[in-house]
Amino acid sequence: MSNRHRIRIIHRLHFKIALFVILTIVAIFGVFSAYQLWTHQKQLIAVEVEASEELCQTLTSSLEIAMLNDDLPAIQYSFEEISKRGNISRVFLLNRESTVRASSSGDMIGRTFRLEDAGCRDCHQPSGVESPSATLTLDGQQLLRVVALVANKPACFSCHGDSAAYNGILILDRSLQPVRQEILANMKLAGSVAAGSVLLMMFLFRWYIKRQVINRVVYLESLARRVVDNQFSLEIELPGQDELASLAHSFDNMRESLKQSIESIESHRSYLANLLENLTDGILILDENDCIAFVNRTVHSILEIPASTMRPGDRLDQLKTADHGLAPIIELTTAAKTGRTTVNEVVRLPLPQYRQKHLEVHIGELVLPPRSKPELIVVIRDITARVMFERQVHQADKLVTVGQLAAGVAHEINNPMASILTCAEGLLRSDMTAEADQREYLDIIRSSARRCKMITQKLLDYAAAPTLFMTTVPLRDVLKEAVGLLHFEASRRKVKLSLELPPNLPPIVGSKDALIQVFVNLILNSLESAQDGGYVELEGEADPESVHIYVHDDGSGIREEDFHRVFDPFFTTKPSGTSSGLGLSVSQGIVKQHDGTIAVVKHHAHKTSIRVSLPIGKPQQDSQP
Repeated sequence: MSNRHRIRIIHRLHFKIALFVILTIVAIFGVFSAYQLWTHQKQLIAVEVEASEELCQTLTSSLEIAMLNDDLPAIQYSFEEISKRGNISRVFLLNRESTVRASSSGDMIGRTFRLEDAGCRDCHQPSGVESPSATLTLDGQQLLRVVALVANKPACFSCHGDSAAYNGILILDRSLQPVRQEILANMKLAGSVAAGSVLLMMFLFRWYIKRQVINRVVYLESLARRVVDNQFSLEIELPGQDELASLAHSFDNMRESLKQSIESIESHRSYLANLLENLTDGILILDENDCIAFVNRTVHSILEIPASTMRPGDRLDQLKTADHGLAPIIELTTAAKTGRTTVNEVVRLPLPQYRQKHLEVHIGELVLPPRSKPELIVVIRDITARVMFERQVHQADKLVTVGQLAAGVAHEINNPMASILTCAEGLLRSDMTAEADQREYLDIIRSSARRCKMITQKLLDYAAAPTLFMTTVPLRDVLKEAVGLLHFEASRRKVKLSLELPPNLPPIVGSKDALIQVFVNLILNSLESAQDGGYVELEGEADPESVHIYVHDDGSGIREEDFHRVFDPFFTTKPSGTSSGLGLSVSQGIVKQHDGTIAVVKHHAHKTSIRVSLPIGKPQQDSQP
């Protein structure tokens, strides 16, 4: 997760809100202040106009006698005195011809005004409406001009006649500089008050917004970032009942739901990953670039390669080395990708030490989101055990056939042996005068014939399907007969076959023929495992409940990891084709029918022994499998 993204101040929420509020307040204050100043200015000008008009009326009345006497110096004096007061700029008197007769400024006396002059246009409007007052600018100075008409009264008729309504015009110019100064002072005061108010409101607004909005939003943002970082154990507490508190509550619900969803996804992911890892079939997934996207440990086990040499992210074709044996897999994946078809093949995988495995390989396309391009899924199944099982079944069928042939041959030999034995015995009885050498030869022929007949008869009895007729059986006789059957085989292998039994070995309840078959199988296995010139021993012991028979030899013994497998059908540690792997399995079945047990154990100084335990008991009812 990257560090928190820094937001420029102009993009921050509180800056935008504060700027909007400040601009709004400034605009409102500006409009209000402008309106107040405009109103105040009008009021001040109106006061000045009213004062000027009153002053003009007062002058007109006070100078009426001087004007009747045409006393211009007196009028001139009065105008000069008035112009010295306050903001009076000048006062002058015009006759009917617009000529200045008297003025506070001496340079204006005798000057004639025309309507087009600047000072006249302000009062005489083009529409013909004449205003008694107006503001004008003369010589860079803004003035308020008030005009008062000097009426033509009856007292004036003697000089001016009675034809005109007025005899002249009294004009008073008042400077507006004091008004402007007062307005400017008011503007400064209003600006100061506005600025102070804006700053105060901005501070209060920022404090309130930061406390009620910004801090809470930042708190929610920090929680969101922690959730992004997979920190779901949070306590979201945002006081209040406003929209942000409701948002915090919704965010907490979302966090809890997201936490449960992620936990569920993670649980399913772990379950699927564990399932794929523990499949008995090897799973290999390749992406569109022939890189390994997934490989379970079964692939390493089947192909017998280290996990470090075949990891996700590696290209499969770059793992093609002499000791990996991946060439068949790579060839099949290339064919599947080129032909864009499903592949189902059985291949042989050569391994070190002249070993090989038989593999069943299935290859097909796999499309999983979020990937849009198809991937290849390779399923590798080790069918070596199945192939060997099929071979062993075939070998077992051959052994059955050989056994049937051997039984037939034994039957065919048994009849001539009977004839030879009969003839030999007849010659011995009939020719009593025969020489000693001849009688010795006849005795050898008779004993050999008897031996051959006994061997063939035992072979026929062993090959016949036994009937489990349960009766009291002396176990000593069973073991002696089994040893006798294999005495010749032991001599051929130059192995000493011995039987060590206690004298008081109790009898058991069982089927003699079936038990002979059990011990023949066990002795045969020991003879095949014993070394040349070695030995095979059968020992017995008894306890109050059972009789225990141990069969052991001087061979290499059985590995401890195979103790529980030696009784499985078709399991064998001998070279292929030399054993069906059924002897111990059949023996275990017969022993279980006798309510006994058979197991691989450590006995005395021997490496491993086969122990057969049979219960001592009374005869049971006859039973057949």
